[in-house]
Amino acid sequence: MYLSFCSQCGKYAIWFNDKIIYPALSTAPWPTEDMPPTVKEDFLEARNIVFASPKAASALLRLCLQKLMIYLGEGGKNLDVDITSLAKKGLPTSFRDAIRAVNAGNPGEINPLDDAETALALFNFVNVIIEQTSQPKKVKPLYIVLPNSKPLRKRQARKRVRKSKKSEVIPKPTLLYR
Repeated sequence: MYLSFCSQCGKYAIWFNDKIIYPALSTAPWPTEDMPPTVKEDFLEARNIVFASPKAASALLRLCLQKLMIYLGEGGKNLDVDITSLAKKGLPTSFRDAIRAVNAGNPGEINPLDDAETALALFNFVNVIIEQTSQPKKVKPLYIVLPNSKPLRKRQARKRVRKSKKSEVIPKPTLLYR
C-alpha cells in the first residue's frame, strides 16, 4: 500500500496492489444537467460505490427512481405503476419494459441478483427518463425565440377556424333568375 500525490490537481491517491482505492474511480455515467438536486445527491453516491458494491448502488438508484417519480408528480411507491402512468402521459412505453428488465422491484429492497451491469443500466435509465421528461421544457423557449413562431401560431389559429367552419351546415343556394 502506498500514497501518491498528483501534481496536476494537488490531491493524494491511495494505492493497494497497483490499484487506486482512493479516490474511487468510476466509469458510471454522470448525472444529466436537468437532474433534480435530491436525486443527484443519491445518484452521485451510487456512482462512487458502483464497483465496490453494485447491490448498494442499485438500491440507491432505485431510490433515485422513486424520488424522480415523486418529482414528476407520481406516487413513488411502485415504480412499475409510476412508469406506466408516465407512459400514458407521453413517455415511451419501452421504459416500462426496461424497468422490468432491470428487475427494479421496489425501492429500499436489495436484489441479490444485482451486479455492476444492472447498476450501470439503472444509471442510464435514470438519465434517460430525466432527458425525456425535460425535453418539452427545453423546446418551448427555443420555439418562442424563433422568428417564424408567430406566423405558425396564426396558421394554427386559421386551421382551427377552418375546422369549425366545416362542421357548420351551409344552406343550398337558391336561384333568383332563370
